[in-house]
Amino acid sequence: MKSIFTIILSLIVGVSISQGNLTRELDGVEMTYQYSGGNSYNLKFENGTISYRFLNGSRPEKWWGPFVYKASKTDNNDYFLSWYEESYGDYVTQLLNPSKKTLFGSALIIKRDKNIFHFEKAIISEYKR
Repeated sequence: MKSIFTIILSLIVGVSISQGNLTRELDGVEMTYQYSGGNSYNLKFENGTISYRFLNGSRPEKWWGPFVYKASKTDNNDYFLSWYEESYGDYVTQLLNPSKKTLFGSALIIKRDKNIFHFEKAIISEYKR
């Protein structure tokens, strides 16, 4: 069931991204943000990959990744992006608006005993290139 859901989600996002032009404009960007539920992250984009730190997790100093990401710029100058953490089975999609300093995140997080469905808004406190 988990693999079927992942395949369907990948196809939906893949079709959505293929309809726009893929961009690497985010390469060189680093940002810090906090979701409405309280979780905070550092994110950095380099050479078509994304890495992050989960700042209020058990190891806030650890960088997770790099993971290959895909991004498309929308007509509103937002970035629609996604990445798949193959070794964990997690799939993340975000809608990023640098000018408004907002981010909307959606993810399927795979755990041994349960799956977590993430869907929250975040405020970006730092955005630099």
